[in-house]
Amino acid sequence: KLAEAYLRQNLITRDPKWLAKADAEVAKVAGAGRSSEVAMSQALIRKATGNWQEAIRLFQEALKSDPANVEAYRFLAETWDSTGHAKEAEETYRQAIRLRPAYWPLWKSLGDFYSSHQKFGQAEEALSTGIGLAAETPSLYYNLGANYFRMGRWADAGKAFEKSLALKPNPLGYANLGTVRFFEGNYAEAAKQCEAATRLQPA
Repeated sequence: KLAEAYLRQNLITRDPKWLAKADAEVAKVAGAGRSSEVAMSQALIRKATGNWQEAIRLFQEALKSDPANVEAYRFLAETWDSTGHAKEAEETYRQAIRLRPAYWPLWKSLGDFYSSHQKFGQAEEALSTGIGLAAETPSLYYNLGANYFRMGRWADAGKAFEKSLALKPNPLGYANLGTVRFFEGNYAEAAKQCEAATRLQPA
């Protein structure tokens, strides 16, 4: 758990010293035996350092002893995608969804995967499914808005960003809504939204 805390610090600060600390803590535990939790923690550290092949091996090791670990599937899919293996990534997401179809983070990750590969219709379907499961989750609307943005569907993107902001105001949401209003030609509203973004994140 201490290693996980260090890993989260790295994700927030992007300072590699936290990865080294996380690795050191997991190594202490690994000396006493290789549990699924140890393999999972090591895999997350390897993923964060860009050691994709070792991360894949460790996620697979974690799944051998804990085959119902949908988070391991989710991170494994992300890692497959990072190595250019989109087919393996998609199948891994689908395996996880078959195991736990009501777990909304899987639908969010699958939607992001499809959107990044310009499969916008499938992305919309996956993200909408996630919203159906967790309607009060801001990031689902935010990511759906980003998908509509990539499609040039400004009105739909604006509605999704507005819903996300209504649930949880955040600077990127305001900035993206401002960009939508800019493309719609509504420059006064675009400026208003961008000003709201800079108030929340002045730097």
